[in-house]
Amino acid sequence: MVLLRVIASFVLLLTPGADDEVIGQLPGVPAYFTVGTWDRLAGPGLAVANPVSGPGRRVDPELAAAIEGAHDRGVTVLGYVTTGYLGRTGRVTRFGETGEASWLAQTQQEIAAWYRLYGAHGLAGIFLDEVPDACAVTPGYRELRAFTRRYDPAARVAVNPGTGVPDCFSGVADVLVAFEGDLAAYRAWQPPAWQLAQDPRRFWHLVHGAADPAEAMRLGRLRNAGYMYVTPDTLANPWDTLPPAAYWAAEREAGAAPVKVPPARPGAPEVAVRGATSLRLRWTGVTGAVAYEVYRDGQWTGGTLGAAPEFDLDGLKPGRSYEFRVRARDRAGNLSAPGPAVRLGTLPFPGVRPAPPGDLTATRIRPSGLRLSWQASSGVYDVYQDGRLIATTTGTALAVGSLEPATTTTFTVVARNDAGGASGPDLTVTTPPAASAPITEAAGEIGADAVVYQARFGRAFDLHQVLLDLDGDRDTGVAVAGLGADHLIESGWLFRQREPGWNWTPVAPVSLAVSDDLYVWRVPKTAFPEISRHRVVFKGAVPEAYSEVVEMG
Repeated sequence: MVLLRVIASFVLLLTPGADDEVIGQLPGVPAYFTVGTWDRLAGPGLAVANPVSGPGRRVDPELAAAIEGAHDRGVTVLGYVTTGYLGRTGRVTRFGETGEASWLAQTQQEIAAWYRLYGAHGLAGIFLDEVPDACAVTPGYRELRAFTRRYDPAARVAVNPGTGVPDCFSGVADVLVAFEGDLAAYRAWQPPAWQLAQDPRRFWHLVHGAADPAEAMRLGRLRNAGYMYVTPDTLANPWDTLPPAAYWAAEREAGAAPVKVPPARPGAPEVAVRGATSLRLRWTGVTGAVAYEVYRDGQWTGGTLGAAPEFDLDGLKPGRSYEFRVRARDRAGNLSAPGPAVRLGTLPFPGVRPAPPGDLTATRIRPSGLRLSWQASSGVYDVYQDGRLIATTTGTALAVGSLEPATTTTFTVVARNDAGGASGPDLTVTTPPAASAPITEAAGEIGADAVVYQARFGRAFDLHQVLLDLDGDRDTGVAVAGLGADHLIESGWLFRQREPGWNWTPVAPVSLAVSDDLYVWRVPKTAFPEISRHRVVFKGAVPEAYSEVVEMG
């Protein structure tokens, strides 16, 4: 479960059009709650699965059953992946690296893990969180969407900047979370003007702290949100419960489309521009359509940004034909009957395959990860782990994480261009066993400007945490390992316990450095200037383990 961050928004004054109230809204639920509540998720809509701020390392049978059940009830289930703002805030990957390339590589591996663990159970896409609101990152998120589509051509991909973003984000993903915050902030917020001209199903608003869903749902319609989620829950984590039954029923009713008549069938698609791996399709549009959905060989493959009857496809195979058909969607969300099906093909590719990459080697081998490197060839490189794609890169090195200790794994690197691919020899690597103790070298120091905590995690944990007892009272905070933890450090943030139980509110960012499983957190003294002698315990989660208690000061 991820702890919610504070999101800033900007206000843009606008006047809604007279027809804005005809928007039909579907639920988009951050389902970060117990899977026992998932049976209340039904019908068209989105739900985000988030067991441990990512897929974890092994199949959770209860979650797998919940995803499968929701899928069977018509819910599109997305797997949660954090992208760490692509390193722009100093966040480090599990391999101790920062920067966009490192975060893209880790995110690809998380996407691959979701499909490896839950692809057969109805997983239908990916939810990318911690997205910066800068145009410079949009090519990276387009790459992640393309990577996901290699696992599932019909995958839905959502990105969450959680605030108003420039129109450079148009078309970056299938769905954009344009607002995340409480009802008071939502009353004052307005979307950027460009979002009002596109398909409502491109936009998703998340509103918490609403005693009743009606006001937020009405505002969502005025602001062109085709996906909505409103909850009475509040910070620190408002997404850890599903609203009570009566509230949830009222929310679903408020989002129901008021108009039930579907638009007319669109015409048959034809090729406007033909390439070896891409096609631009166009067709005869219909009155009342705000967007069109395109189906390739019977599977949904994407939708237009607006009412223009044309669509670009890429990532196709050279010299191959596909069956295409189109459906129109109106502002209320009604879909037309499918238009006529036609077969259209790409051009053959005249080039030659690249040479295979050479000298594949592994360094920095540790129980939970390693670094691969290889000699340059040409094109891009696909990296496979035990025959499954885990990353695509234009570089000649890759940090591979989330490995199991004392496990033998085979890696393959394929150089690829539009003419095909070529692989060099496989590399088989055995990771060393885990340390005899799961957490060692636990220590800390109170310095003049910062408080430093460090520990070596000898097992492959999904979460790494520091639990602090600053008030010295075992009866306050979370009872753990003989102390009462009133503060928590997780990833790059310090949190304070907000109320009894596992409820935390953000206090301040901290710096985190990772090197060969040694985690070092530096908390600025300004976060708790009166800090003195206190007790600390380090925790690894999934699986769960604790260090000995460390006396600080």
